[in-house]
Amino acid sequence: ARRAVPEPGGRARHAGFLLGRGLPVHLRRLGRVHAYRYLAPRHVLTTVGLVLGLGASFLGTGDAAARQVMAVQVAAFLPPGSVPLHMSTMTQAAGLLGMGLVFCQTDHAWTAMRLASQLDAPMVDTADANEAHRDAYAHSAGLALGLVYLGRARRTSMSSSADHTLLERLCRAVATPLGEASGMAVARTAAASALALALLCLRSGRRGVAEARAPRPPAARRRGGPARG
Repeated sequence: ARRAVPEPGGRARHAGFLLGRGLPVHLRRLGRVHAYRYLAPRHVLTTVGLVLGLGASFLGTGDAAARQVMAVQVAAFLPPGSVPLHMSTMTQAAGLLGMGLVFCQTDHAWTAMRLASQLDAPMVDTADANEAHRDAYAHSAGLALGLVYLGRARRTSMSSSADHTLLERLCRAVATPLGEASGMAVARTAAASALALALLCLRSGRRGVAEARAPRPPAARRRGGPARG
């Protein structure tokens, strides 16, 4: 990072290099100007590699500069009234996951709230509309939410109204009956919520959450009622 950052040239291997440099926290020395030089061409693989590499380098620090790099990739994190950037869905998915890495196990409530809102986001401001990419977006939101609240159910009592609301929302989404009539959106939200719930309650021994995630008997599925938590 001491020299001027070379032009990435849109090469996939350079994107992998950026990600690899981030894992042993070497990207902490990458200046903000150099970071935005990489982001300016809006090459998807390069952006994903840089964002995830930065997230790994600033794991659990809540660093303001790293957070800003993540936030500008995701339409949901932009202030109201911002000019839409129309980033690709995969770029925004990487931004969500990067945000989860930067705020890993920090219990940062605002970030968690924004991530939770993307578990079932009906519309994503994006440059593409690939259904598989929407799955990646929702799953990244769930994984990032779980990282922000990693092990929170074991570390705290989770007795606040906000905690109860979040747990109930996640358990309800996971317990929603799935079938041909439910559609892809419901299945997508259920899978993303299961990821968040598993990380949030990691090693907590919460029986109610485990029962909510357990497969229900056929009779309960026919009734369509949610599992008791």
